Amino acid sequence: MSSNTLSEIVGIIIGRFQILEICSELRSCLESIIAQHDKTIIVLDESPALSTKHNPLDFETRKNMMLSEFHQLTIFGLTNMRYDDKWSDALDTLIACEVQSDNIMLYGSKEEFFSRYTGKYPRKEVMLGIYDNSHTKRNAKLYSPNRDFREGMFHAVMNQYPKVFPTVDVAVLKDDMLMLARKPHEPLFRFIGGFTDPTDDDYECAARREVKEEAGIEVSRPEYIGSARIDDWRYRREEDFIITLFFMAEYESGIIAPHDDIAEIRLVHLSEFTADILVPEHIALYNLLNAKLKFKN
Repeated sequence: MSSNTLSEIVGIIIGRFQILEICSELRSCLESIIAQHDKTIIVLDESPALSTKHNPLDFETRKNMMLSEFHQLTIFGLTNMRYDDKWSDALDTLIACEVQSDNIMLYGSKEEFFSRYTGKYPRKEVMLGIYDNSHTKRNAKLYSPNRDFREGMFHAVMNQYPKVFPTVDVAVLKDDMLMLARKPHEPLFRFIGGFTDPTDDDYECAARREVKEEAGIEVSRPEYIGSARIDDWRYRREEDFIITLFFMAEYESGIIAPHDDIAEIRLVHLSEFTADILVPEHIALYNLLNAKLKFKN
C-alpha cells in the first residue's frame, strides 16, 4: 500500500437522493464537495421496503442517475437498519473495507445522517435533505404520459412485494338485531367495514371509525372474533389480496342511517339471519359469527 493512497483526501457523501433529477442547487453542492477531495464516494441508502412513496427509486436507478452527471464518483449501497448504532457500524465497516486512506470526511444532512450516525469518522453537515422527492410528490399528476413515464410506472409496480391489505368488518348488534349494510348496485348485504387507515391507533379504533362513517353511530369497544381472507372482486386478478379482522360490537348511541358509500342499512333479527342475504365474500364472516353466537335458524 503506497503512502500516496493513505494520504489521499476522500470525501464520502451519505444520502438517499430520491429525486427525479439533479437540480442546479444539488449539482453545485456536489461539485463543491468533489473539488475539495482527491476521491469522492457516495453511499446510497437502500430501503428494505420496495417502491414506497418515501423511497420510489431503487439503488441501480439512483446510481445510474448520479453517474450520468458525475462519472468520477464511486457509488456503494448500504441497506437501512432498524437500529442507528448497527447502521453506523455497518457504514464504518463498508468504509474500512473500501477506502484505503487516513484522511476521510463524511457528508450528510442533519435529518438523515447527523441524527443517526454514531461512528468513528469525522463528519460535516450539508443541505442534502432538502433535495428530496417532495416536489415530485406535489407534482405527481403533472408528468407527461409518454413512453418513458409508462415504463417508469411499470417498473415501480413490478418492483413491489405482493401486498396484503388489512381491513376491518363489524357485526353491530342492537338488542337481538344485527345491523347490515348494502352498497349501491349490489342486491345483497354485507357487514359494515373498510380499509384501515394510517391514522388509526389500532384495529378496534378502525372498526369504530368505519361504523361511524358508514352508519353514523357509536358502538362499544369492538370484540375481536377472528380473521379471514376476503375474495374481493377488485383483486381477483391481482397478486395482492385482503385479509379482514372481524369484530362484534354493541350499539351505543346515534341515529342509524346510511352514509359514505352505503345505500341502505337494515336491521335483521338474529333468529332470521341467514347466509344467503350476504355477498359471497362475507360468507366466511358469517361462519365466524355463527360459531360465536350459534344462530337458531
